[in-house]
Amino acid sequence: MVIEGWVTALTLAFGVAAAVVGVAAYLRLYRRQNPDQAPRKAEASLRDSWKSQEEPNDQELPPQE
Repeated sequence: MVIEGWVTALTLAFGVAAAVVGVAAYLRLYRRQNPDQAPRKAEASLRDSWKSQEEPNDQELPPQE
């Protein structure tokens, strides 16, 4: 069974269009639920990781034998 070239092109175009529409719909939904929280969370986690590297560890480790 040989599939014509235009059928393949049409199927691929439909798949790409469906993927683009799906991603756009997902992003609209995600942004509507979490407005501007994602960048702040990323900045906060970066800030926390820098703090944990700068602060000395107050707990002493037991001597290893």
